[in-house]
Amino acid sequence: MRRIYISAALLLVVVGICVGAVIFLSYQTETMIREMDELSAEFDPEKPMAYYTQTEEVIRSFQKRTKIFPLFIRQNTLMEIEAELEILPALLEKGEPKDFVASLSRCQTRLETQLRLEMPLLQNIF
Repeated sequence: MRRIYISAALLLVVVGICVGAVIFLSYQTETMIREMDELSAEFDPEKPMAYYTQTEEVIRSFQKRTKIFPLFIRQNTLMEIEAELEILPALLEKGEPKDFVASLSRCQTRLETQLRLEMPLLQNIF
């Protein structure tokens, strides 16, 4: 009987860790999407260099928040999003506001797609 209790306890611990991981992943991803959305909503194409420091903060935030994401998400996807984010300051320096907004939008879309694909739903399993 003791084995059954131990097995049930281990099962509860594993389920708890899985639920915690999904909540953590959702929270971090939604926060990053919100930060990118705020930056794109505030962005004024007439003075792009005014948003250089905010862009750097979004990049640093992404790097900080995704340190342990490769445990949950494919690393290639994260590297693609990070590479897209890394070119944003250069786009600001070159004076390409439309490309800046488009790149930021692509990053948001990739994060949203990745979040949707990583949810443990029946449609993602089968």
